[in-house]
Amino acid sequence: MILLTGATGYTGRFLLRRLAAGTVPFRCIVRPSSDRGEFNALGVEYHIGDLEVPDSVRPAFVGVKKVLHLAHIRYAKTIVECIDDTVEHLVMVSSLRRFSAVPSPSVEETINGEAHAASARIPCTLLRAAMIYGPGDRNISRMAAYLRRRAWIPVFGNGEYLQQPVYVEDVVNVLLAVLERPWAGGRSYAIAGAEALTYNCLIDRVGEAVGVRPRKMRIPLGTVLAGLWLAKRIGVNLSIDAEQIRRLSEDKAYSIAAAQADLDYTPLTFASGLAQIYKSGVERG
Repeated sequence: MILLTGATGYTGRFLLRRLAAGTVPFRCIVRPSSDRGEFNALGVEYHIGDLEVPDSVRPAFVGVKKVLHLAHIRYAKTIVECIDDTVEHLVMVSSLRRFSAVPSPSVEETINGEAHAASARIPCTLLRAAMIYGPGDRNISRMAAYLRRRAWIPVFGNGEYLQQPVYVEDVVNVLLAVLERPWAGGRSYAIAGAEALTYNCLIDRVGEAVGVRPRKMRIPLGTVLAGLWLAKRIGVNLSIDAEQIRRLSEDKAYSIAAAQADLDYTPLTFASGLAQIYKSGVERG
């Protein structure tokens, strides 16, 4: 029996469908407020509970041999508290954001969550994911929709900082692969795309995928940060903040060699991932 958390999240929904199409029994932990329509439609077993309250989810661990924790890594403490001697393999998904040099509560939360994962009674396999994209994601899909509407896009700084987004089905594939490799317990892997691209190149690739030639409006990084500081001082609430801008302008390039060697990880290039979405008609508009 596999126990899955985070099945209502973006990546979790893709994994849920793949598991439901297979023959291995699994159970999901679902928050009381979550929509359970797809679980019922697929005939998936689920336990209603809140990872903020360990006692509410503890019964879900009965008879479980493998745990796939896709919910936020901050809930690792609950998972570690609830696993018992029947659990043979523990896999947790974290974020490569933990390596960011930009001070942030979210970075600290990720680091603390990983510390709890390391304290588990059995060795935990830790998969640190880069920005995940696919049909309907919160980042690349929004950029594509923006370019279709306006054809121009602001670029903060020179746009030469590196990004390495990973296609959602590649993440699902590696999650399924690691389930078959209990010997990977105690190891951590960077799960990123096949290549690191500059932000300028990333914009161009998205434009090509949706048939637009993007026009980049470059704004000096210092000007952006000064404007955000001023907006905060005068009480203007914006949809973006200085932390996000600083993190965007960091290089995010990672070695995936360990995952390739141990997990047969073969991620798509960014252009190929976009083709899966747009040329196949998976996402329109």
